[in-house]
Amino acid sequence: MINKKEHLNILKNKFDKIKWENPNTIKKSYFDFIESETIPAIKIEGVVSKKITLGMSKIGGTPHLAPNMKWPEYEGAPMVFFAQLNFSEIASNHVQDYLPKSGILYFFAHYEEPINEYGAEFEFIEPKEKYQVLFYDGDDMAQLKNVPFPKTLPLGYQFKESAISFEPFFEVPNDIYSYTEFEENLSNNDYNHIIEFHEAISKDSDASQILGVPPAIQDDVAYDWVYAYMEEEECDVDEDELAEEFVNILSMPIFSNIGDAQGYFGIRKDDLADKNFEACVFVMQGT
Repeated sequence: MINKKEHLNILKNKFDKIKWENPNTIKKSYFDFIESETIPAIKIEGVVSKKITLGMSKIGGTPHLAPNMKWPEYEGAPMVFFAQLNFSEIASNHVQDYLPKSGILYFFAHYEEPINEYGAEFEFIEPKEKYQVLFYDGDDMAQLKNVPFPKTLPLGYQFKESAISFEPFFEVPNDIYSYTEFEENLSNNDYNHIIEFHEAISKDSDASQILGVPPAIQDDVAYDWVYAYMEEEECDVDEDELAEEFVNILSMPIFSNIGDAQGYFGIRKDDLADKNFEACVFVMQGT
């Protein structure tokens, strides 16, 4: 994996190939802007053709649970299984020390049956009892069992499984307009070019990823995590400070039978360090 300096040099070479009216001033100010907020993250993509073995990271299908684990339920109804992440497959793809080196995370949430062709109704900030994140803190994959779909889980929520590939990348700040608003040396031509350049090096709005800043459909996801956390803990805290504590443990498009939305699992850094994954918060954003 290249480091941040090498990544920025690649972007600067691309920058130099564009015909700017005021290149020197723009280059310095623009790269000052992105250098301060460019952070490492991990992109997730499905690999349908790859064979899945016990404990492997995947999206959909059925979870590979340890003997002491049960498929989570809400009011007697089985939750929907989203994904499992094997940290040993991720360890070589990031340069931070946030994530454990081993163990498997499992992500579940409850939804009523789809009400129409647009999917099920859902709350953007889900109550804690409607989702669960389980953690297997072991490395013996032979202990795991492929747990079948519960008989009472609607067929529409029994999703096909797909293996996952992980790709490390450096994430530039999302809001280019926070730069253009205060940069006085932009001609109309340079303004258009800098918008196009930034959009070309930015990620997709519906990307699946770990770490970094989750791709928001609406407002800053970190503050949604804050509101969800405060609602559960019934605490009065500084929202800005608390937002800085959250780590994106998984963000992904929610399956179409549930709705046209993005789901976000976040966890505070202290809870992540303690492997206290029960403290994860889950929120959704949609159009």
